Amino acid sequence: QHGIDPDLGDLYSRHLPCAVVHPANPTSCTKHQIYIWLVTFLKSSLLYAPVHLLPLVIKTVSLARRHSFSWEKFLPMLKHAVSNLARSSSFLATFVAIIYFFYCSIREMLQDDTRLGPFLGALFCGMSVKLD
Repeated sequence: QHGIDPDLGDLYSRHLPCAVVHPANPTSCTKHQIYIWLVTFLKSSLLYAPVHLLPLVIKTVSLARRHSFSWEKFLPMLKHAVSNLARSSSFLATFVAIIYFFYCSIREMLQDDTRLGPFLGALFCGMSVKLD
């Protein structure tokens, strides 16, 4: 699919090149990190949209039924919901990008496909949950 020689994916004989690990951006781990963050942000926004926007819809319908809807009430609620949506999506995107960052960085520094990168990525992601 990506035009890469399948022999490059042999885990037992060599260090996997970046083109095998992330074929969408085979020459730059940094570009791949940005790509992973953006894709995860967009996908997690779709995941978190109902969580943050559904209460706003329910509240707005409730206010409209009581004839007490006003833009002065609605706009701050919308701003708050969108802010929370962006915060949640950013957190999840950063969480995922941290694992990829450590995986790529450690394997490139050591020129070995060691378990240290995923371990450090998982460790730092675990700490980020504690901060959240």
